[in-house]
Amino acid sequence: MSIKVMNIKLNDLGKETSLRSDVQYILFQKNIKKDKYYTFKELFSFRINNRVCVDDLEKFKYSEIGNVDKNGYVEPVELDNSERKIEDDDYYKKIDKGDILKAEKNDILISKVRPNLKKFVRITKDNEEIYYTTAFIHLIPKKLETIIYYLLREEFYNNLVSITRTGKGYPTLNEKDLIYMKFNKKNVDIFLEKEEKYNTFILNLENKIIFLKNKILSEEDVINEIFRKHFKFDYDNFYRLRNKKSYMTNLLKFSDNPDVRNSVKFHKEALDFVFNEIKKYSNKKIKDFLFEPMCLGKSISPEDYKEEQQYYYISMADIKKYMFDNENAKTVSEKFAKNNIEKSVKKGDILLARSGEGTIGKVAIIEKDYNGIFADFIIRIRLKENYNKEFAYYYFRSLYFQFIVETYKKGLGNNTNIFPVQIKDFPIIDIPLKEQEKIANEIKNAIEKQRKLKLEIDLYQNEIKEKLQKGV
Repeated sequence: MSIKVMNIKLNDLGKETSLRSDVQYILFQKNIKKDKYYTFKELFSFRINNRVCVDDLEKFKYSEIGNVDKNGYVEPVELDNSERKIEDDDYYKKIDKGDILKAEKNDILISKVRPNLKKFVRITKDNEEIYYTTAFIHLIPKKLETIIYYLLREEFYNNLVSITRTGKGYPTLNEKDLIYMKFNKKNVDIFLEKEEKYNTFILNLENKIIFLKNKILSEEDVINEIFRKHFKFDYDNFYRLRNKKSYMTNLLKFSDNPDVRNSVKFHKEALDFVFNEIKKYSNKKIKDFLFEPMCLGKSISPEDYKEEQQYYYISMADIKKYMFDNENAKTVSEKFAKNNIEKSVKKGDILLARSGEGTIGKVAIIEKDYNGIFADFIIRIRLKENYNKEFAYYYFRSLYFQFIVETYKKGLGNNTNIFPVQIKDFPIIDIPLKEQEKIANEIKNAIEKQRKLKLEIDLYQNEIKEKLQKGV
């Protein structure tokens, strides 16, 4: 790796209000000549009057940074201020503290945290009704309303990254940092000259993307719809009971569980309804199909990590996308792996996250043999050969199973947990192995069709990117 050397006067460092002295920032400032760039203030302004009175909201859509994908498309959560659901408490706590803004058409939102992930949003007629977290920087473009959003993602992206601040955590952006951005004047002028031509091109492709996006279902929606079709699950009645705020129950029911749970959530009619729906097809429990008892993984110390080894350490973060992400998983020493071989994984194992809001209940199936040791906040489920592993994996992701996890978990705030002793007694669908395989394949094929739609969207996005690159 080459070393970049530069000379700079202390007096020059003092001109920047926050005394930025990192190499990346200084290089960025030095590489653009003063007379050949547009300033940030010439191209953008900040939208200031964007806050929202929460009391005025009833049913509304809300997006955090995590609800935005790599292409800037938003999958918001739907909230109802008049009938707040328990599972949405974390959203309401933030919103009640003022973490909500309203954007207008053609505005641009840039994430303050990890802007390198390009979770930027351009406000259009398709997403202008959504409310957003204040963790976005809220910009109003003064020129090139449509084009400049894509330039921020591509042509100006390096400029944006150059002004980010990286400390011990993730890179971050601040509104004050943006003021020091500089934009190549020659390139901007090219797009200003042919703005109409580029707008037409982009709009045409965006319409195609919107058409495809309207056909896309989430993997959970695919799974739940196929389960509904095959097992005649009554989701409408389930949602009605789940959202019911008051109900009558018998005191005897409070002693029906080993730890005498007496919370309103635990005794909701919706839980009995789910159990009855599943019992139409089985009186079996998960423990009836276990090859061996469920177990927790192994905790780890920092000294046990070792780079570029063949032994993975599988944490909750590595299964949060419902698959084992081995590319980002850390590796451990051979000694640590061999000392904990009983906590290893093999093909067909199902891993379930047992702790933390937003993660608890998420599952992944090990699709091939890995040298992997799983973490202590993960439960390994190893089933007998008389139960299809993929069918079980999709069942564990289903609406009903996830609701059971949500109901049975214990703890307060983000510190919630669920344990093998609870999960082993959860109901499981018992149908012939061939039917399990057929349903699992149907779900897998349907998810693959959704993946192909997303690939088409990526192709259109690349067309826009290539067109703008040719322009400069």
